[in-house]
Amino acid sequence: IGDCAFQGCSGFTGSLTLPSTLKSIGAGAFGSCGGFTGNLVLPEGLEELGASAFSGCSKFSGDLRIPETITVIRNRTFYYCKGLKGQLILHDGLSFEGEHQFDSCGFQGELKLPAYLTVIPKYCFQYCSFSSLAPLPKELIEINEYAFADCSRLMGTIELPESVIAIRDYAFYRCSSLISVTIPDSVTTIGDYAFYDCSSLTSVTIGDSVTTIGEWAFFGCSSLTSITIPDSVTTIGERAF
Repeated sequence: IGDCAFQGCSGFTGSLTLPSTLKSIGAGAFGSCGGFTGNLVLPEGLEELGASAFSGCSKFSGDLRIPETITVIRNRTFYYCKGLKGQLILHDGLSFEGEHQFDSCGFQGELKLPAYLTVIPKYCFQYCSFSSLAPLPKELIEINEYAFADCSRLMGTIELPESVIAIRDYAFYRCSSLISVTIPDSVTTIGDYAFYDCSSLTSVTIGDSVTTIGEWAFFGCSSLTSITIPDSVTTIGERAF
């Protein structure tokens, strides 16, 4: 299916049935086809998903499973598929390219990221409704800007793996149900607004290699009663707490 083949065909309604022999869906192929309903089933054997392929398909529902033959999820592929309120099922060999991959989807339950993922892109899961994160990949290096921003239902504890070196600006912005965060010794930078308005956060452990706590990083974390700042910290930004 070529690039933009059905883009903007908002009059299409009902379910979308993709052939089992399909190998490629081009960029923007079904972009803004907001009339489709029911489950979006990607066939086994599908090898290519273009950027914005299903962007704005807001009425698909249920789970979304990415076939193991897909190795890359690109820019805005499922942006604003807000009706997808089941589970997001990702396989371990998957990587991300670009940003906004699942931004503003309605996914719930636990999010389990691919085992070999090294970077969580900008805006990747912004405004999703996940309730928990499975243990993060052991090779994860960077959590980028707005990666989990406004995931207000994300609860419980997040323990970042020892591989992570940076938590970028707004990474967990307004994750208002988070209770506990452990930042390992590998992290050197906590970005601006990284945990802004995480109002249920009661416990934060900051590793001994952090040198910079950004502006407004923990501002609005009204449930925090104490925090230990390690000797390694040389810069604390404006209104950090």
